[in-house]
Amino acid sequence: MPQYTVEEEIELLTEAGLLTDRQAEAFVLRRVEATPGYAVAESMDVAESTVSDYLSDAEAKIEAARETIDAIEEIRYQAPSGDS
Repeated sequence: MPQYTVEEEIELLTEAGLLTDRQAEAFVLRRVEATPGYAVAESMDVAESTVSDYLSDAEAKIEAARETIDAIEEIRYQAPSGDS
């Protein structure tokens, strides 16, 4: 599995069209890199509450994407019903 830089991790999430740049940055720094909230806020030049908002929005979008993938997989791999 390739090792990505923080910048590359952020870019992967934004290029997928899932998250905004700021949401991706907050998510990668807090959840992937385990950077403390105060340090993320300082790095992004925003309040910690704003980082929390970005993170909450990112996690909601990621969860919705996971649920969509699960639904697609369920549909794709269901047993044929015999109704053609």
